[in-house]
Amino acid sequence: MSKASQYRRTCGTRLSFLDGAVLLVCALVTWVLKPMLPEIVLFPIVLGHFFLFCNIFRIGTSLELVWSGVLGMNVVFWAATEQLSWLSIVAVQTPFTIGVLALAMLNTRYHGLGCAVVNRKNIQAWLDGEID
Repeated sequence: MSKASQYRRTCGTRLSFLDGAVLLVCALVTWVLKPMLPEIVLFPIVLGHFFLFCNIFRIGTSLELVWSGVLGMNVVFWAATEQLSWLSIVAVQTPFTIGVLALAMLNTRYHGLGCAVVNRKNIQAWLDGEID
C-alpha cells in the first residue's frame, strides 16, 4: 500500500478542537504565571510558531528543525550575554520565521495557507500523491 493511499491528503489550514484547547490553556497559563515568571512568554511564542508551522502554513519537518535550532542558539546567546528578553528573541527570530515560511511556500509540496494560489501548478499533483 502506498503512502498516499493510507490517508487522504488535504490542503489549506486546519484547526481541531484539541488545537484550540491547547492554545487556550497556553494563553491562560502564561497570563497566570507571567507576573512570577516573565520568561514564560517564550512558551506561547514557541507554541504559536509550532501552530503556525503545522496548522497554518504546514511546512516540512526539516524547516521546523532549522527554525528550532536557530531559536535555541538565539536564546542561548541572549542568556549568555545576560540580556535575555523575549522582545530581543522575537526581533532576531522574526527574519528566520519569514525565511522558513518563504522557503516552504516555494516548495512543490507546499499545501498550507494560500496553496491554491502559491502552488497552483503542483497542488493537485501533491494531493493525488504524485509528489511526495
